[in-house]
Amino acid sequence: MSDRQYGLSEQLVIPLCSGMTRFCVALALVVVLGYAGWRLLGMSGIGLMVPICQRMLRSAWPGRQYELWLPKAESNGALGGWSLDGHHLRQFWQMPWVICLCVAGARPQWLFRDEVSRGVFVRCCREAHLALSKAAAPALES
Repeated sequence: MSDRQYGLSEQLVIPLCSGMTRFCVALALVVVLGYAGWRLLGMSGIGLMVPICQRMLRSAWPGRQYELWLPKAESNGALGGWSLDGHHLRQFWQMPWVICLCVAGARPQWLFRDEVSRGVFVRCCREAHLALSKAAAPALES
């Protein structure tokens, strides 16, 4: 992904190595899609789902390297030197093993706990909560 896709001047890039959790989630989704295709159209439904399932499994294969692009706020001496921009970060969804970050003008980005160090995972969760609460604060005051 390029920075032109978001239209942001500053972005935070987090390198990831796809883990087994992402692959297992993709595998479960493949089973659900295969079953749905079979229930809807029989054997031809499974055949229609094969290209989709193949792409999902290839993109989630363990050990695959890729990057997570997040909007970076202006640095104002924050601990560690970065914080997320709450105006471009639209939604944040979290479970103990995964977070989903929805950035304006981009697809949802998933970060699984086994893809980065524990410190990076916790920091992303914390910064996303802070960014969204700061963005919502001016709207609540007016």
